[in-house]
Amino acid sequence: MVFAKVERNQGADHVTGTSPPAGHSLLDASRIRWSVDRAVGVLVLLLGLGTLTPAGSLAQGSSYVPNLDPAYADIDALFASGLVEAPSMAQRPYSRMAFARLTAQARARLPDSDEVRARFREALDRLEARFARELSLLCPAVGPACGGAEASVALRSVEIDLASAASPLRAIRTSYDDVFKPGDNLIEGDINPLLQRNQGRVLADGQTAAAEATADVQLSSRVAVQVRPRVWYSRATGVGNADGATLLDAYVRAVFGSVALEVGRNHVATGHGRLAGPMLSHNARGLDMIRLANERPWRFPWFLGALGAFTGSAWVGDLGGKRRMPHGKLIVFEGTLRPSRSVELGVSLLNNQGGDGAPPATFSQRLLDIFLIKPLGAEISDKVIMGDLRITMPGAGLEVYLEGLSTDLDRTVFAHSESFWADAAWTLGIKAVGRGVEGRVDLWIEGHFAGMRANTHHQLRDGLTVDRRVLGYPLGPLATSLQLGLDWRGPSDAVSFAGAWEGYSGDDWTFPIDGRPWERAADNPDEVRLRAMVDWTHERLGSRLRTSLRLGYEYVDHFNFTDENRSNYLAQLRVAWLPN
Repeated sequence: MVFAKVERNQGADHVTGTSPPAGHSLLDASRIRWSVDRAVGVLVLLLGLGTLTPAGSLAQGSSYVPNLDPAYADIDALFASGLVEAPSMAQRPYSRMAFARLTAQARARLPDSDEVRARFREALDRLEARFARELSLLCPAVGPACGGAEASVALRSVEIDLASAASPLRAIRTSYDDVFKPGDNLIEGDINPLLQRNQGRVLADGQTAAAEATADVQLSSRVAVQVRPRVWYSRATGVGNADGATLLDAYVRAVFGSVALEVGRNHVATGHGRLAGPMLSHNARGLDMIRLANERPWRFPWFLGALGAFTGSAWVGDLGGKRRMPHGKLIVFEGTLRPSRSVELGVSLLNNQGGDGAPPATFSQRLLDIFLIKPLGAEISDKVIMGDLRITMPGAGLEVYLEGLSTDLDRTVFAHSESFWADAAWTLGIKAVGRGVEGRVDLWIEGHFAGMRANTHHQLRDGLTVDRRVLGYPLGPLATSLQLGLDWRGPSDAVSFAGAWEGYSGDDWTFPIDGRPWERAADNPDEVRLRAMVDWTHERLGSRLRTSLRLGYEYVDHFNFTDENRSNYLAQLRVAWLPN
């Protein structure tokens, strides 16, 4: 790969007044077009994972609990208190049956004394009410499902979302360039922290009214379907009126023993941070995918069992058609080991290849490339590796986690120290859980760093994005952030305060063509964002209504690397009806 100095082309960048138009609708058949000849062969290999899983008793299939659902905050609290052993804190979502098993585990471990404070007891009560049907299908105490779910249809939620905002997005820009195409950006994405970071939901720089619903269909004891449609209407500043419709989720999931297979659109995340990790976060929408995962953790045979419980998944996903290289593919392998109740270790591998206009290759070359670090001949993919570590100390109420990612590992990880800076992204977080009266207060702090080439690629020029949103932590290249906050949880209310500092470098750099270190070519203004957010949620136990309010303010210095300074704001109200 050859790179050279880049000169910023202000005219080539764009700043629009609203989020991208409705371009990710599953109502358009082209959005879910699969490259069958590439996906089937990979799927056959993935199915081999099923041979490693022990034979279980009656399989119980269920839909997933969508990421960002309030139930995860409750299960996280029980994990921090030592009442549950989550299959993996880094790989989500969890199925409804997984939530039921964890809830039953917590109830069995709950001491009769007042050792466990009210906050954690309330979390357990909410989970038992939420997953009562799934709990009824479990054997006594904790174990495999032994009941049989009957065919049913369940409307989980209907939600109204109203938002008013003044926060324009800006294009992500790289500070280096490909020598063969000077002036060309190496990532196609946008940044708007106030209005993004919500699994691809569109909020306009102006006013937005939206409605979404979640419905589950239990086809049999093994097979479940989930759909989450969303429609919206917006009045965007300087743009005008717009509307759209999409499917946030739409998949079929089947469980065979301890292996789950799903086909369709789903949002998966990897990492321990507030927004998940640097590889797969809560910023972008879910992908159309074929995915295999183990429903319950299992152990390797023989002496390898000392490595602890294993949780893993493997999947092929489509990056959609709103790209310079439409319908690129992601092939992802994720694995987590828990050698003890306090330690979790994880490794994730991502291979980004294909799409219209991508480097040509045969099916066998693409299949082989998935499992090779260094390419054979021409480079046809972007290879990314992420490692994560989480240490939990329930007695002290502390959690510490570290995540690191490096891209283009064939030329960096084993060859250059720059893998830890220019080609990397990092997250370090500390959380103090169960502080204050009845353990109702959590304190947290997170630091993030994205290197020069994070989420970018010199051939696959859309980068690791979908619908112009970064798949990983949404900083974009060459950026740093520090965030801290306080969460309070009462019997019926939850309040979160968060502050953030984010710095985006505007400098130009020269790539080391002849092996020399990176060199700063131009010292340009940096964009700095200072942000404050307040979230309030009200939901009484047994109530069918949940109300959420979000207020945010952001001051931006040198917006879009210019002399413009501006203030952004967001006011958002969400009301959900929960019939089941």
